[in-house]
Amino acid sequence: MIREFVPLDDCLGSTHTVRVHLDGPLNRRGMERLAAGGVLQFHPQFPKPFFRIDHPAGFIAQGVLGNDHFRITYLKENKPGVLLALREIFPGTTANLPSPPADPSI
Repeated sequence: MIREFVPLDDCLGSTHTVRVHLDGPLNRRGMERLAAGGVLQFHPQFPKPFFRIDHPAGFIAQGVLGNDHFRITYLKENKPGVLLALREIFPGTTANLPSPPADPSI
């Protein structure tokens, strides 16, 4: 289950990056569930087994297998679909994705 979403600094105006905190370490089965229907790049040979998932719901997930968190990046207009997909992947999640920070140029 997802315990919390923590907003991270956005480097592009059209995307939002969030750290996803889980209630325990992400194991291989959880990573594969997260990758279902998407494209998984997994590097178990790295000192820390890194993964990247291009998910069909419109987000990219990146992290280290065994950590209790990973990062997602998505286009702001994809937020409803991203949240729905994450709640299906991690049943019992009630946390909401944070709102993107205000645009300082406005």
